[in-house]
Amino acid sequence: MHEICGDRLKGRRCRTDADVVEARADARTTLLLLAVATAAMLALTLLSPLGTDYAADTRPAIEALLAGDLAAFTAHQPSMGPLSLWLRWPFAEIVHLAGGGDLAVYRAGAFACLLVPALLIAVLGRAMASAGARPAAAVLAVSLLALNPVTYRALALGHPEEPLAAALCVAAVLLACARRHREAGLAVGLAVATKQWALLAVLPVVLCVPRRRDVVVRLLLPAGIVTVAAYVPMLLADPAAFIDALRRPVGGLSAMRPVNVWHLTVTEARTVPIGGGEFARSQLVPDWLRTVAHPGVAVLAVAVSSACWRRLGAATLTVRGALLLVALILLLRCWLDPWNHGYYHLPMLLALGAYEVLDRRRAPVLAASGGALVWLLFAHLAGPYSGAFADLLYLAWAIPLTAWLALAVRREADAATITGWTRRAPGTLTPIRDPSPAPTRSAA
Repeated sequence: MHEICGDRLKGRRCRTDADVVEARADARTTLLLLAVATAAMLALTLLSPLGTDYAADTRPAIEALLAGDLAAFTAHQPSMGPLSLWLRWPFAEIVHLAGGGDLAVYRAGAFACLLVPALLIAVLGRAMASAGARPAAAVLAVSLLALNPVTYRALALGHPEEPLAAALCVAAVLLACARRHREAGLAVGLAVATKQWALLAVLPVVLCVPRRRDVVVRLLLPAGIVTVAAYVPMLLADPAAFIDALRRPVGGLSAMRPVNVWHLTVTEARTVPIGGGEFARSQLVPDWLRTVAHPGVAVLAVAVSSACWRRLGAATLTVRGALLLVALILLLRCWLDPWNHGYYHLPMLLALGAYEVLDRRRAPVLAASGGALVWLLFAHLAGPYSGAFADLLYLAWAIPLTAWLALAVRREADAATITGWTRRAPGTLTPIRDPSPAPTRSAA
């Protein structure tokens, strides 16, 4: 067979015509999957209205950047991290200079945020195809992950940064399990610089790293540098605006949103206007719950990760175990939050979908069906007149899924000493059975 290169003297196998044909086919598949994911994100962006929360939360900062007024930018700090604002700026600037209005500027910035999830989803599809799945099956998986109605819900409510942070968290898990610890640390830092809830995913990523020195030097140090670089300039520029922006992520609101476990148990309510001269009863969050809700979720995330760590012993968590652990923690974050939103579920659904694609090598059925249910509940069933029906339907899905995820994480932790992950081809992660012990967390 005709040889393309002569690397035998260097100890490498010569590439043959068949290798070149296979490489070209792989490249075509990768480009196809990336095009599908990007087109899906573009479609969601073009269909999105002007986000509900955009005008009050993000638009003042974006307009300040468009005007080149950094003082106004730091004075109007939104409740999210600053990373997505810097990412949106050049896209919004191009549309603004072309004469686009508020909706066009918003869509341009939203599309910028969705490029990272599109790239991650294409990588997942590429890994599925490399593991032996047909290209059509990979295209289907990519389409289901990209055309998630919860992503559209996030755009409609003005939060395109949510899918960005979700993709960065899942990418951090994949990079850490591929032993690319510095890149994983950068992804973690970028996620935290996008949304503060990404701190919940730090410990699951840490459990993927075999050596303690690597955890500190290669993972947490890059993550800390990126986080400090994102937040400290905003703090120093306007401390009052920075502290005010953190009040909602930490303390929440006085009014409770429907579709969570607390909406069934808290009875204190008040009458609030809902527009058109109509009023509705809105349940209030008790002071004690408002104080402990978000910090309590953080403590619970630490407790769940610590329990997994103890069960692992000296072993490290596999990529499927880490994805399941991230999904578990982020699902608990949703149904235990008295201010639960539909788009809060997007990170959990993306982690669950990545697990299905990488481990099961199938279309993300659980993630797609969960996304459809969440969209139905929060976009159509939940409201001031929904009563307990939406809460009960939601918990009938969320609690069994939480239990299944917890059992699956326990199973993965128990099997970690005999299950390892190897890289079969560039960009792929393939489970193998290895009789040797998993890497240990040694001191060096």
